[in-house]
Amino acid sequence: MRRRTLLAAGAGASALALSACGQPQSPSPGPQESPESWTAVNLSGISFSILSTLTGPTPRNDWGLYVASYDLTTSDNEFDQRVMISAVDNTTTADGVRQTADLVTSGLVQSYTEIGRISWQEESRPAIERVAFYWGPDGTWCGWTWIIATKAGTGVLTLLGTSIDDGLRNGIEDTLDLTRRAPS
Repeated sequence: MRRRTLLAAGAGASALALSACGQPQSPSPGPQESPESWTAVNLSGISFSILSTLTGPTPRNDWGLYVASYDLTTSDNEFDQRVMISAVDNTTTADGVRQTADLVTSGLVQSYTEIGRISWQEESRPAIERVAFYWGPDGTWCGWTWIIATKAGTGVLTLLGTSIDDGLRNGIEDTLDLTRRAPS
């Protein structure tokens, strides 16, 4: 049995990740197609939607910048999908948050290997940088970290999966926002 452990024992990045991680499963319907299957979350100044089948939030006081997580567990009580969320930081520069996110995620996630990064900003939305990575005992599972930035601060959300669910990934990304706003 392959253990699905999080903690280590002792525009091209996504395409590369998908091809390297194998064929994705049938994606979950998104929040627009199936709103009853999704839950809106506002945690520590970060808002997003996740599938209602994920359980949490579970507080995490020993995961560095990540303060909580949500899990989709399997029949053997391991996780198939895990979402880890930071608090909004308004004291650290974007570069500082990026470095911290990289260090903490690579320290928490078994066999973390970055594949690539892509950044964008849409009008009236926060700036987002998405990092795709491999992880897991064989380094063949995929994950994504989003670094979200506005004038009010920066937040981090990471999705780990032992299988690829494009619907979950896209649903999170499409609804991701910072709810904490800069003072006027």
